[in-house]
Amino acid sequence: MVKSLMREDSTFGVLMLEDGQEVLQPDKREKLRRVGTLAKITEVNTLQPALLLIRCKGVKRFRLNNEEKGRYGLWSGEIEMVEADPSLAIPQKYEVVVNTLGKLIADMQKKINDELSMPIAPPFRLDECGWVANRWSEILPLSPKVKQDLLEEMNPSARLDRVFSLLSEFKKY
Repeated sequence: MVKSLMREDSTFGVLMLEDGQEVLQPDKREKLRRVGTLAKITEVNTLQPALLLIRCKGVKRFRLNNEEKGRYGLWSGEIEMVEADPSLAIPQKYEVVVNTLGKLIADMQKKINDELSMPIAPPFRLDECGWVANRWSEILPLSPKVKQDLLEEMNPSARLDRVFSLLSEFKKY
């Protein structure tokens, strides 16, 4: 799969399991969540035969309409692309969230010389609700379920509001 994705310069979908296990089990059926992320392989390193270290970049959200499990446990299906977030300005009450993220990015840039190793890539859109909420959801130590819920939230303002609440929880400790 990796070779063909690299050769065709193609993307693949990443979805969270709603039910089931990553390791196949007899008489068990996996159930996939309906919203995922298209990803693109940006770098492949062979650590040893049949063991690859792969760096990927999320490209765009999609909604899974139907799916089919194929050979080797790989899934295929029909998807529809989720529209990009509208560019909504940041309400003033979230200014501290934006400023803190801006400081984190600046600190990372000072410490990390290689742009490819940066966990947050430019362009930095610190004036957009969706972009700020998405970056916080990537870097915060949140459970996979919470991250999935944020991914599925289609309203960028509501997503930022949820992130703000989560950050407030962290601040208490």
